[in-house]
Parts: sequence; C-alpha cells; structure tokens
Amino acid sequence: MSKLQKNEWPALAIPKMEPEVFELCYAVRDVSGAPMVPSPDPEAHVRYTDGNSLHCIGLDGSKKSEATDLFILNAIDVPNVWVQAQRVKALGGFGIYFDTKLAGKTTTMIHVDLRNRRTLWLCPSEKKRRYVYYNADPVLFMNLLAKEFSKL
Repeated sequence: MSKLQKNEWPALAIPKMEPEVFELCYAVRDVSGAPMVPSPDPEAHVRYTDGNSLHCIGLDGSKKSEATDLFILNAIDVPNVWVQAQRVKALGGFGIYFDTKLAGKTTTMIHVDLRNRRTLWLCPSEKKRRYVYYNADPVLFMNLLAKEFSKL
C-alpha cells in the first residue's frame, strides 16, 4: 500500500493548508487501506474567499485551509473508506460525493476537514447536486448511502 505524499497536492495549495489536514488524510488512507489521490482542482483544497467553507482562507489569504478533497481510486473500496474513516478521531467533517469525476470518469470523492464536531453528508449521483446531512435526516441519509453503495 503506497502512502499519500504531501507533494501530491497542488504545489501552491500546500503552504496555505493546515498541516493537520495532511495528517488527517494520512490517517484516513492508512486506516482504510484504499488508494486515493488529492483532487487536481486547487479549489478543492484552498479557496481565496471569505466563505463559510473550511477550504476558504480569506480574500487576503491570511487564514489556512482546514479541508481537502480526495478521490477514492477503486469503487470497491468506497464503503470501507466510509466505515473506516469514522474511526479517525481527528476527522471533523466527512462528505462523500457520488457525483464527481476524475479525468472524465465518475469517481467517488471524499471531503475531510478539521471542524470540532463530526458532521456527515453525502451528495448522491443525481442531475442536480444536493447535500444530504446525516443529522438532518439519518434515515434518508442511510438509505441514499446504501443505494449509492449498491451502484458501485
């Protein structure tokens, strides 16, 4: 199993990210054993905006990103990544996106971040993106998660 390496992230994003984000990614990768790569999109790691996303570092870049996005390379690994990631104590937010593409191919992406409270969400594979949060509707969330897992 190859380990994630910091140099896999876009070079300009690395100094604008909290070091703990990389440690979080290494932990998720290690506990799951699944091959994954950082998104090639720099905004999946750092956004020069004042938004609410933990990717946002401010218009002046004065903050550091506390979030990143990774693609899971093998669809068969996706359910295990979801389950095993829950064991990582440092994991705050965990989103799983079934509507994303990597190099033109539908590939499941995960968002991980350092927020203080565990927050889970998913974006099902639908024409229009929607976010479904576990804490808002656990039954809907789990039903959609099972449906997406069955498609892999």
